[in-house]
Amino acid sequence: MKWNPYQDQENRAYSSIVTSLFPEQTKTIPRLLCWSIVFLLDLVLIIGCAFNYGFMDNRISSLLFVLLTIVVFWLQGFLWSSIIKLFGQPIDKD
Repeated sequence: MKWNPYQDQENRAYSSIVTSLFPEQTKTIPRLLCWSIVFLLDLVLIIGCAFNYGFMDNRISSLLFVLLTIVVFWLQGFLWSSIIKLFGQPIDKD
């Protein structure tokens, strides 16, 4: 596969979009890993509940539940950042 310099720029553009949408979740690699697990759990929970209650009957409702998952994930990051700001930054022990 030949190296394409424009692909790197395109990947950085997508990365900056995700970073701007989810700033709290993408600060460091450990946070990214932990928040990825939270996102997958949110996705499983919301889609599982939608299947359980019979809401997944067409493509539009499926798309709406995926969007709901993204909104819930963003809200969790917002609330987490608000709680951290409320109680102050954690003290780093050396």
